[in-house]
Amino acid sequence: ICLFIGGGVALFFMARGLKSSNEEEENSFSTVSKIESSFNKSGKLRERRSMLYINVSLENHRSLYSDAETAKVYNDVKALLLDSFSPLKNGFISPYGESTYIAYSTLNKEEIRKLADEFNAALNKCLTINNALNVVEVRIGASFVSGTDVSFDAAISRAKDRLISPDAYLLEVGNDFRGKQIARVYER
Repeated sequence: ICLFIGGGVALFFMARGLKSSNEEEENSFSTVSKIESSFNKSGKLRERRSMLYINVSLENHRSLYSDAETAKVYNDVKALLLDSFSPLKNGFISPYGESTYIAYSTLNKEEIRKLADEFNAALNKCLTINNALNVVEVRIGASFVSGTDVSFDAAISRAKDRLISPDAYLLEVGNDFRGKQIARVYER
């Protein structure tokens, strides 16, 4: 009986440890090759894709503070990046060099902007706590690829099906060069 109870307790803790290690694995940095593979796979499926480029410069912080303080700030910023752009947020993030990170997602522009704004708010709070608000420089750039790269005729047909006028279509595509070209053809 003791052997049976001991075995049950061992299985419980083994399952619990496996669950926590899987959770840690889910919320960790990815590899660049995984991001590239996901990006290409989404392209074949004609899904929208977005890439974020995040550069964290601690040069000014290093010149003013100790290495230990700089390392703490860097680790806090890394944790924020992971929390903001992890697989739990429908994307992956990977270190790309010493101070650059790349993130991939299938979220749209508005969702990415919201995510970036949330990250910036959390980052400002973190840097304020660490007395590094005006010392650490973080730059975020984004690139969006539409998954709906279809022929001009198909794009215009879809706009007509949705009862969108050429002017409204032009506003909808914003600064997208191809979208502007489609809107010009649609006007004719």
